[in-house]
Amino acid sequence: MLKYQMLGVATLAAVLGFTTRDAHAVDGKTYPGMMCRTAPGSAGSYQLHFGTVYNNSSTSELSLICPVVHDTGDISSATIKVWDRHPTIDVFCSVHFENVSGSSVFGSDLDDSSEGSSANIKTLTFGSQTGSDYTWVECTVPRSSSGAVSHIAEIDVVET
Repeated sequence: MLKYQMLGVATLAAVLGFTTRDAHAVDGKTYPGMMCRTAPGSAGSYQLHFGTVYNNSSTSELSLICPVVHDTGDISSATIKVWDRHPTIDVFCSVHFENVSGSSVFGSDLDDSSEGSSANIKTLTFGSQTGSDYTWVECTVPRSSSGAVSHIAEIDVVET
């Protein structure tokens, strides 16, 4: 009986060994908009609504800086979920990738905007970036319009 059990285990191990491919761990992280903080010099009005952050100012845009943990590999994708309720000013976000070398900092950015207002949530989409030492997000949230406010709801980052 033990011989057949061992044979079964060996067969299973062989089958799995032939059918699996090289595995790359995927590390996805989701951050609430409320993790973002007002950027220095921003004149907008930082307000929280549940896990989102919105701009309550009717006269100024709100600039935000949002931390992103970059700990396992290259970023394969990022999305930012927003509500854009201003009829003429878009929510605009950049994902910043920076590298440190000696006494210099080098960087690149990926940008996207909401492209028009909507009562529904919109998803800003960003592609991949390799080789960065650290990553962060910067967003500009439009002023309120007729009492309607725009939000940063969620930031999603996938590393591979």
